[in-house]
Amino acid sequence: MPGVFTVVAQLPDCDICSKPKRKARIDGATTTGRWAFMCELCFNSLGSGLGTGKGQVLLTQEDIKPYV
Repeated sequence: MPGVFTVVAQLPDCDICSKPKRKARIDGATTTGRWAFMCELCFNSLGSGLGTGKGQVLLTQEDIKPYV
């Protein structure tokens, strides 16, 4: 699915739960219509999905190293 992944220098904190150890893995729309950086737990409860106009998974260089 095009537009589902993007590479970032570092993962941001989750905008929803703001737990310091929980980094956001998704940048996407919530069920309320607002966009946010979300950890996986928050995305599972408030995310609208992935793809163009919905959201994307955030990856770091470390995440993609095994595949390049």
